Amino acid sequence: MRTNTRAERDARRRAAYARQRAQRDAAAARNAVHEEARAAARRAADAIDALEDGWGGRTRALNELDELSRALVRLQREEVRLRSQRDELIDALRAAGASWTLLALRTKLSRQALIKRRGVADVGGQA
Repeated sequence: MRTNTRAERDARRRAAYARQRAQRDAAAARNAVHEEARAAARRAADAIDALEDGWGGRTRALNELDELSRALVRLQREEVRLRSQRDELIDALRAAGASWTLLALRTKLSRQALIKRRGVADVGGQA
């Protein structure tokens, strides 16, 4: 029977330690995945609780989202209508001789913003 040399024993020991490290690393990775899944589940439960507290549940929150979205569309349409009306009025006032400075003061916009918005080239004369 052959006796193991010290080098062979050391090699087997290093291999065993390497296997143990690999097993520990794999277990740590599995634990990290499981912990992340648990944390995600906790966040989802917290979000559901927040929906219940703030909006009365998922269904009511979705209904409120629908309402808010419709209201925003109405406001955007109203904004477009009002901007168009304002632009028409600015054009009429400019044609009547109102200065960009006066119009800027009244609209709370800068002269540059008004001029750019209107795409006007006749900036020179009346400031």
